[in-house]
Amino acid sequence: MRQAIVLAAILLGVLVAYTLMPKPDTLLQPTDVPRFVVEDAKKTFGEEASYQILRSEKKNGKWEVDLKIAVAPHSKCPKLLRRAYVFPPPYFREEVLNDACRWPVFIAYDEEALLATLKLQKVQRLPETATGYVTRYTAEEVQALQQCVSCSPLQEFAKQLQPAELWIVEWRNDTESFFVAVDKNGDLVANT
Repeated sequence: MRQAIVLAAILLGVLVAYTLMPKPDTLLQPTDVPRFVVEDAKKTFGEEASYQILRSEKKNGKWEVDLKIAVAPHSKCPKLLRRAYVFPPPYFREEVLNDACRWPVFIAYDEEALLATLKLQKVQRLPETATGYVTRYTAEEVQALQQCVSCSPLQEFAKQLQPAELWIVEWRNDTESFFVAVDKNGDLVANT
């Protein structure tokens, strides 16, 4: 009889502990989701790649997250991937967006604007060690750049641009630095 009471107490304790345990969909807080996804991708692509959360939402108790990964993001040929995560349990589907050094018809990401500048012979002739830095500007931001008194090289370059949504790429190497502006269609607008 005593053994039955002890066994019943143990079973009751296990049952109470199980009911008090957080359920899988509540273990991960919304603020943990981006960190979890990026840390998982870093295991494959390392610290040198750049990571951007494109979408994060909870549906039916599961998180769905789209992550853009740019490998060698400042090079003449960045590789772009998208991982679509779903968890729990964690799994992802990976899609290559661009790994052939080709510019797309429509620019959606900064790295694609960088690829579009390869249309210029000047960019093609750059050494492989050259680095490109991309910034996306709205028409209003282009106008704001043009309103300078003591202008930086970027602001001087912006003065020749028509206000529009643009990506401005600054290419740098050991001997030179220059700017190239690209529109959303991947067309070259201006360069220095």
